[in-house]
Amino acid sequence: MIEKQTMTGASETLELLSSKLKNTNEPMSLPNRLEFGLIDLHPDLFQPRHEVLDEHHVQELARTIKRQGDLDPILLLPVGQRGVVIDGHHRLEAYKLACVTNTVPVNWFCGSVEEAVLEAGRINSKVRLVMGTQERMNYAWRLVLLDRYTKPEMMEASGASDGQLGKMRRLKRELGDAAYDFTVWQEALNHHQMNSRKPMDDDEREAYLEALANEYADRLHKAFGTILGQNPEVAARALAFHLGRRLEDVVKELLHYVSEDAMEENEDF
Repeated sequence: MIEKQTMTGASETLELLSSKLKNTNEPMSLPNRLEFGLIDLHPDLFQPRHEVLDEHHVQELARTIKRQGDLDPILLLPVGQRGVVIDGHHRLEAYKLACVTNTVPVNWFCGSVEEAVLEAGRINSKVRLVMGTQERMNYAWRLVLLDRYTKPEMMEASGASDGQLGKMRRLKRELGDAAYDFTVWQEALNHHQMNSRKPMDDDEREAYLEALANEYADRLHKAFGTILGQNPEVAARALAFHLGRRLEDVVKELLHYVSEDAMEENEDF
């Protein structure tokens, strides 16, 4: 199980791996299978979701291993004679659960540690367990805290916008060393607001509301998937039941998100 760690620890891990990479000679040839005991995990850097493994997914992968054998290769960063997992944390845990702990299939990433961190984000934006909005914001916040990447690099890896990353950088500066105590973007925002003596300006308020909205959107997606959009009449009734007398306030806010073309096509708006 992956434990959460502070961003101070992640920065130290990055420095340590970078140092090892510079001071050791890479093997002449990189094998396509590696012994289980030679594979290292540093989820504080290479697990973009920064949370415990999805147990259901691990169980499904383990059953696949028992039925069919090898899964897709695990992507490793070569550090000396060992490999550090960039992508494949669930697969590695599934091999362990399936009692396959001799050798496992691997691919290798030939680049720096900093580049490997970004590669982990790019891959996780495409895999089956797609990162939700809140997870992507948390990953973007972690990249900001590492303080090694340009905005374009962070935008590509995390999916965060230029404006969102700008807000994160400003908050990092304002929090100072305390910023590294938070791996969750929403928690950093909450801490800043509770400890700030001045009211939020427009940008800070926008960042705070956006983070809350992202969290609620992820909760709705996990609970309902796409069913609300496929059943607008039922969705409307459910919201009416849930919101009661506050429904009118929410409808007024929703109008800000309806395009002008849609407004013109539907006189009901």
